[in-house]
Amino acid sequence: MDKRELFHLAQPTARRTKSPSRVERVRPHLRQLIESWTRTPAFIIGHAQDLLATNALADALYRDFAQHDNVLRMLFLDPAAKTLPEPGAGP
Repeated sequence: MDKRELFHLAQPTARRTKSPSRVERVRPHLRQLIESWTRTPAFIIGHAQDLLATNALADALYRDFAQHDNVLRMLFLDPAAKTLPEPGAGP
């Protein structure tokens, strides 16, 4: 490879822009299913960890969080995450 080829390879190319992401929706039967679970918190998350649907107990569990939109944002950036019980901890 000569110098020109190396410079050509090293030059950045135009970045591809992301195509508009598809809006994720929860099908009604799945929403009804998690809402019927009255003894356990339940939620449905999307591809990017966005909360798409929650039941009443999940809403109660996350009521102290500033935002109820993205699981990763909630767990890593919201101080309320420190109040959640440790996984496997008893009542």
